[in-house]
Amino acid sequence: MTKNKLIISTGVGYGHVTRDQAIAEKLDGEVFFAGYACSYNYFKNYYPTVKISGIRFSDARNILKFRKLFIPANFLSLFGYFIDYFKLKKLIKEKNIKIIISDNEPIAR
Repeated sequence: MTKNKLIISTGVGYGHVTRDQAIAEKLDGEVFFAGYACSYNYFKNYYPTVKISGIRFSDARNILKFRKLFIPANFLSLFGYFIDYFKLKKLIKEKNIKIIISDNEPIAR
């Protein structure tokens, strides 16, 4: 019996996306993704994907914005983590996910 997997991918740039894609291709069973920004926009076209909040410190073109590191919006994203937690918990239960792979995303811990 194959086990369903969840890969939670950081949405900053495409480095994580390409690495996670290579991992997903080698896994048996159904693979689900959770991500934001680049990872969400990519994986939603190929796998069942849940959108999570993620920490914002770059713009859509992946240009680092130092002011975004310190603005209150990132503090508000803590609220988003609570929502993400319950979204992921529901997905894990509904899809009987047994293996979770985190690619440097804090919500996956």
